[in-house]
Amino acid sequence: MNLFQLPKGLLEEIYRLCARFWWGSNPTSRKIHWCSWSKLCDSKEHGGLGFKNLEVFNQSLLAGQYWRIMNHGGSLAARLLKGCYFLDTEFFEAESKANSSYVWKSLMWGKQILDAGTRWRVGNGSSIRIYQDKWIPKPISFKPFSLPILGDHSTVDCLFSPSGDWNVELIKGVFRDEDVTAILSIPIGRSCVTDTLLWHFESNGSYLAKSGYRVGCSLRIGSSSSGSGSFSALSISWWKSLWKLPIPSKIKLFVWKTCNNFLPTFEVLARRKVPVASLCPICKFLSESTLHSLWSCSHLKSMRANWFHKLSGNHKGKRHFFDFILDCFVRLNVDDLVLLCVCLWKVWSLRNNYVHASSPSLDVDVVSWSQAFVSEFHSVRPSLITVPSLPVASDRPTDPVWIPPDPGLYKINCDAAINSSRRLVGFGIVIRDSDGGVMASSSQITEASFSPQVAEACAILRGLKLALDTGLVSCRIDSDAKVVVDWINSNVPLSSEIGVVITDIHNLLERLHCVSVNFVPRKANSVAHGLAKNGLNCVDDLFWLEDSPPCVSTLILAECRTGL
Repeated sequence: MNLFQLPKGLLEEIYRLCARFWWGSNPTSRKIHWCSWSKLCDSKEHGGLGFKNLEVFNQSLLAGQYWRIMNHGGSLAARLLKGCYFLDTEFFEAESKANSSYVWKSLMWGKQILDAGTRWRVGNGSSIRIYQDKWIPKPISFKPFSLPILGDHSTVDCLFSPSGDWNVELIKGVFRDEDVTAILSIPIGRSCVTDTLLWHFESNGSYLAKSGYRVGCSLRIGSSSSGSGSFSALSISWWKSLWKLPIPSKIKLFVWKTCNNFLPTFEVLARRKVPVASLCPICKFLSESTLHSLWSCSHLKSMRANWFHKLSGNHKGKRHFFDFILDCFVRLNVDDLVLLCVCLWKVWSLRNNYVHASSPSLDVDVVSWSQAFVSEFHSVRPSLITVPSLPVASDRPTDPVWIPPDPGLYKINCDAAINSSRRLVGFGIVIRDSDGGVMASSSQITEASFSPQVAEACAILRGLKLALDTGLVSCRIDSDAKVVVDWINSNVPLSSEIGVVITDIHNLLERLHCVSVNFVPRKANSVAHGLAKNGLNCVDDLFWLEDSPPCVSTLILAECRTGL
């Protein structure tokens, strides 16, 4: 599947086999297939069951092959394909030709997913055209919406200030506000790295078939006429909530069937040309729709009375069960919704016994039975999960505290604070010796829309710069951003935007006698956090040598008492 595009005929045969297994069949009979297999392959939040769409999965695997070839241009396969199909262009500009081999056509088909999720990572900005290329972290176009004031062939490096940062005033003057926010979320490195392509939908910037599959599914939904605009925010919220309800899976599947009108009521069977009368077999007065059989039939009057104050009249004027359940979803809390789903499942069971079995009695208190069922299920459910016993009080770890470095070393604590509404990021850095004495501290501010991870990485970078400027080069670094610390220590190149910051960090680490970069809990990083929050209120960067601002003096004294 990761070398060729599978023929549609083969995929359809596989789908037929899967559908026969799912809906049930044997050599002598075949059961009703209530919907197409593509409907079952829709994600759960869009009303499907999340089965793997083999065509999209095949395409996502081929996209992975193309990504690998594109990022290993010196490999034999890459050089061979380039010589045959795109000798004068780059990989991301390659196109399929009429006389191309089936392998190349398959790779070009997979490239459609890459085209939907690949954009440029800003390095030196010299090869990225502002208005033609994809470089802004804003799906799905990744291009600015603003008019081309700077000229069609202007490159991103013309948006840099002389200091190498974004020219914020210029950007605000030529771009719309939503573009400004997106641009200012991009960090600029100091290592003069080249502009490279990244995969937008992974935090490390590298393509994965899992995220590629999600993009491929969204492309199919967006291109289909039935998918366009058919999923409201309310319906998506309902589908997400249904699969999280604390009820047995068989009841969740039952509710899914009812919402999609897949129950074999007489009205539905008659519509499918099954030779049955559409009248309700119980009241024998109205047509047996899904809503009628589960809620509005006259024999369910006592059950409806239990919900009178919460669902009074919500079935009136509604013909589809899905509209009814969405109204219930809005009106009821989780516990009531759980009870309602169990009640509906029990009503259908009683109806089937009445129609098909030899127990025609309907004299059952559905609500009481359902309450007992839910109570029993919840009492048994925790025992199905093995919970490790908590350690005794003496074994539990104490609250984290700041720990001083070894004699002869300095400890750098870094943190960042974000004010999204004002597009500001504050940074806090404090450097202390083995006695807890402050050697240097700083509260800094920049106008940006960084993500938390990028902001934390920039805080570490600024901490290293402060150590280098003050000559405190024998140090260790503490940060409360575990993901960022792990990325720094992994030494694996990152294709994402945070990669340019981590490259700068690695370059500075080579110039320092740095022992380690470590993760610490927030409580052991409180002074840096206070300095970062103070930075949000500053007009410019502030520095203190062998001192600190009054806002963190109490925290420093407290950490000295607990850490020494």
